[in-house]
Amino acid sequence: MQHQQLMELAGERSFKRGLKYFQQGKVTDIRHSLDNQFQALVNGRESYSVTLSLDDGNWQGECSCPASDHSDFCKHCVALALSIEADEQLDSAIKAKLNRLTKAELIELLGRALYEAPEQYQVLKSELLG
Repeated sequence: MQHQQLMELAGERSFKRGLKYFQQGKVTDIRHSLDNQFQALVNGRESYSVTLSLDDGNWQGECSCPASDHSDFCKHCVALALSIEADEQLDSAIKAKLNRLTKAELIELLGRALYEAPEQYQVLKSELLG
């Protein structure tokens, strides 16, 4: 989502405050469901639960903060939307890099990752071997 779209949804003041929250790393525990719904906690004075969903190409926001009673897209929604955008850009960069690796390099990278996170070995084994 473009910054201009977010500013139109939230208003300039909420956009700027949400941008600051994003830049300060206040968005945590991002989860993405298969039905294009994102949930996270945004930590300001308190921790607020935020849900963004994509419906017919339009973002819908819900937040547990008091400001959300008067606005569909508060600063916490902006912070989550910016985090999603940043993650998608990072994912694209990682995928591009992985596409340039050889099969041997990919196997070595996966082996190192599994060594660092042995609990993921069982997940991979289950996926590959059933």
